[in-house]
Amino acid sequence: MSESNASRRKRARVESPALYNHSAQPVISRALDVSADGRRILNQPSQVNPPAPPPILPMDWDPNEIFEPIGEIGVKIRAARYTNSDFPLTTWIPLRDEYLDETMRLEGRGDASDECAECRTAGATLQCEDCIGNQLVCPGCCVLHHQRSPLHRIKRWTGEFFEKTSLQELGLRVQLLHPPGKRCTWSEKAPAKFVVLHTTGIHRVSVDFCGCVLHGKPKVERRVQLMRTAWWPASTIDPQTCATFALLKDFHLLSLQGKLSVFDYYHALELKSNSSGTEKVPYRLPQLTLMVREWRHAKMLRWAGAVHSLALAEDTPSGSLAVQCRACPQPGMNLPDGWEQSEDRWLYVLILCMDTCFRLNNRLRSSDARDPALGPGLAYLLDSRPYHEHLKHYINKDEISSCAGFAAIFLANLKRSEGMCSTGVGGVACARHELWRPTGIGNLQKGERYANMDYIFASSVAGLALMIVISYDIACQWIKNLWNHVQGLPTRLQPAFKPEDLTARVPAFHLDAHGKVCHAPFSLRFTHGVGRTDGEAIERLWAILRGAAAQTKEMGPGGRHNVLDDFCGFSNWLKTVDIGNLLLKRLIQAIPEAVLHWRAYVDFEEGLRADRPLEIANWETMLKVWEADHKMPCPYSMTTPNITMAKVKLKLAEDELRKSGLSADSPHTPSTFLLLGMEIEGLQRTLYADVKAKKDPTVLQRAGFEERHIALRKKIVHYRELQATYMPGLYAVLTNPELLDDSAGTLPEKTRLYMPSELGVSERRRACVTGITKAEAAFRFAEISEALEDLRRYLRTRTYLSRWKIRHVTGQRSNTRARALQHRVDVKVHAAAVRYRHSRRAYLALEGPGDWAKSFKELHDDDVRSLNERQLTDRKKEERARLMQRGERALGDTRQGVPLEGIVGEGQRKLSWIWFVVNINEDENSPHMQEALRVEWAKSKARAGRWCEEVKLLCEEMRRVIAYGRRLAECWDDDAQMRLSAAAVPDQLQEGLQAYASEHAAMESRIAGQLEEQWATMRKRACHILAGDMVAAEAAEMIQASRAPVYVEVVLDEEDIVPQEED
Repeated sequence: MSESNASRRKRARVESPALYNHSAQPVISRALDVSADGRRILNQPSQVNPPAPPPILPMDWDPNEIFEPIGEIGVKIRAARYTNSDFPLTTWIPLRDEYLDETMRLEGRGDASDECAECRTAGATLQCEDCIGNQLVCPGCCVLHHQRSPLHRIKRWTGEFFEKTSLQELGLRVQLLHPPGKRCTWSEKAPAKFVVLHTTGIHRVSVDFCGCVLHGKPKVERRVQLMRTAWWPASTIDPQTCATFALLKDFHLLSLQGKLSVFDYYHALELKSNSSGTEKVPYRLPQLTLMVREWRHAKMLRWAGAVHSLALAEDTPSGSLAVQCRACPQPGMNLPDGWEQSEDRWLYVLILCMDTCFRLNNRLRSSDARDPALGPGLAYLLDSRPYHEHLKHYINKDEISSCAGFAAIFLANLKRSEGMCSTGVGGVACARHELWRPTGIGNLQKGERYANMDYIFASSVAGLALMIVISYDIACQWIKNLWNHVQGLPTRLQPAFKPEDLTARVPAFHLDAHGKVCHAPFSLRFTHGVGRTDGEAIERLWAILRGAAAQTKEMGPGGRHNVLDDFCGFSNWLKTVDIGNLLLKRLIQAIPEAVLHWRAYVDFEEGLRADRPLEIANWETMLKVWEADHKMPCPYSMTTPNITMAKVKLKLAEDELRKSGLSADSPHTPSTFLLLGMEIEGLQRTLYADVKAKKDPTVLQRAGFEERHIALRKKIVHYRELQATYMPGLYAVLTNPELLDDSAGTLPEKTRLYMPSELGVSERRRACVTGITKAEAAFRFAEISEALEDLRRYLRTRTYLSRWKIRHVTGQRSNTRARALQHRVDVKVHAAAVRYRHSRRAYLALEGPGDWAKSFKELHDDDVRSLNERQLTDRKKEERARLMQRGERALGDTRQGVPLEGIVGEGQRKLSWIWFVVNINEDENSPHMQEALRVEWAKSKARAGRWCEEVKLLCEEMRRVIAYGRRLAECWDDDAQMRLSAAAVPDQLQEGLQAYASEHAAMESRIAGQLEEQWATMRKRACHILAGDMVAAEAAEMIQASRAPVYVEVVLDEEDIVPQEED
């Protein structure tokens, strides 16, 4: 390497040292120029004298503000781009013909000659498809060479092409239990139709069993001889079909990862053996299905260590074959001594989630007697016999729900079950790490019933004396009578925990579907001890398990049981393997978020305490009382307006039900059509605003916009279908019906929907069915009221945030964060104003002017102001309009967070009309303002608390995972010695048991050590939060952020890159 190249390479790797704003640094002037060829930048540095310091300190200098390091400055060289790696097909296309020619060359003999590659005799015509080299050999050498690989595929050269033959036709015989090439004196021939299934296809093989009788011992059973050859027999008596272990391993992994069925895999084997259909291939699908079931069950027994036990496989304890969650509390495995009396006992809470999946249904194809499950109740699915015995007592019991927001219970009594063995499954899983619970899945016979879910839940937590939080989408109804229901459960399933140790909550996504009375009491965000758990883990697990629905739907009960057990075990193992990355990513996110939300809450509360100390004390008391008894007033809830969309929707639904009745033939109603249209309008406004705000979006942002376009276009298509029903005359009244053509070229956010309010009176009469106009008017009036109430609430929040920012926020960092929060509120204010204007305009078109317009007036820009904001003068309005046209933001002096420049005086101050609607005339101390501040304070406190809990939970989960791995390694070491003491165990078997257990013990020890090393840095970084010292945690995070290097990217051409030397 030349000296110049070496220096260039060395310079590319050097990073400049850390620069701090309190360190004296030389001032470097750099002159940049472009080379003559235009491909390089010339950089000529020169040192100049630094500027003199200012004679006096600036007026805005704060002596209390600390100096912060700005981080390292370095050069980051962007990797050079190569066409071959970035666009590989562009380099392959010119060579396409060459590749094709090479494949065709292999169809002939290639470089091989007629001479045998082994014995050098003439007349070699045989070639092996699975051996390397494509050499031609004679029949004798071919048979001799394949005594160790009797399942290779052989073809014969006819003089014009290769035709298929087999080693059996060439005379190869496989002798079991003897070295290859050695014959048994007392050999016994297998049936002539003996078939072996291998990854290369379906093979007929001539097999000789060993008949040796040595030292008075009986000869080895034929099935055992096949097993010792790594061939799994399809029958225990006189086997004539078997599958290689390689095939079973191959299918097993494909089945678990790709949800491949035995049927599809077998037909792929048939195509490998005979793709043209001209040959008869032995049909062995039933035998392969049987062997796969046995293989799945045997593998689960091996993984769980059941084979090392002195007990038989049939005596394996219930649920012991399941892969346990290492991060969840497991008494005796990963909990410290004395955890029951710990002050932080909430750290040892078991957080679960429960739900049902109706996609995993099963037709009535067989019975338990004809198709029994292997090891029922040993892993994840319940043993069906005691389960069904329990359900016999609840055959005709209906489920009653008082929560109007969710339909799962109602659907339980309507679910069709004719011809179905099960209509779906219910399951329980770990809510934080997404692992299925042992014996936590059961079949449903008639929808989602309490009797089923009670049994499944009790089975999943049997024997656990822990504090439990269960997330369930209908928890508000399920928990009411749970303790009455469990009295009817078998004794072995009676809960070991106390009623006060069980907390039921609703998952975050499902909570909005419930009534408002359920929102705060059943929200995980307001529940102590759960961190940032969302409760939706089981939905993600159903998404994985649904891939098995197609093949398990037609299975018998036993086969389905074993397949679902296997899939659940594989899912649990993948989650276990990835637990290191999962917890690390969460902790990396949780630490700065905990500090950020703690600081936001502390600053917010300090500002409130300065103005409202009594209110804070009352709120704290109210929060404690509510947490002890959810029947007391809720600090997280605000009163709702008298007229809401939900109330109007309910009233119209009741009217429609009364008129037409509930019918399965009417999947939609006028309300469905109108609400869909109003929903699309809201999505259009939001999408339009987001696209407009991103003038130069990134690739990721453009992809997000495209996904939203697709989703919105699908909704519009569905809307057009409903529109044809409720506005059948729309095509006739439009002057240009082509406007209804929602082609791909039309942006969905700009597509006109032509709701009734968008048409004239006469056109509306001809286009719409009776009653649709009146229904839209009711919805629009409710939307006006809701939008106005949202606008007032956001304006109150904006005012208080502005005042709080001026009083309590100093420094550029804090001001930037506060301004970001203000911007989010400003966006909500604007969205509420746009929604009000649109709904008012639609209602005016439907009902015309009236007394309602006196209360709900036209909303102008200067009407959108808070209680203490003053109206702008005409001159300032014109100036602000000019600035907005140029895309600039109007700035000015403020007082209490309100602009002062260009506003009218106090004597001319006039309150915006929006505060007089429905007799609302309030100031910052009004009940509405007090309520808004209380809700925001309580939610801020809850956010800070959940993030701090998340950090503590994650650190505890990391400790538990490491402790579980080391304890499991000890268990494997103990298992290795368990059966060795039995005299009946042969030496060869003892060695195998010892090797398997030692391998797993070493693996567990290695995993625990790697995880401890992987997590060490972040666990140390969380120490201040664990100790409760949030001030120190905040200081540490500021230092951590300052250490992040600031890189300047430099793009180099290919010729500027010096090849790196190999180590």
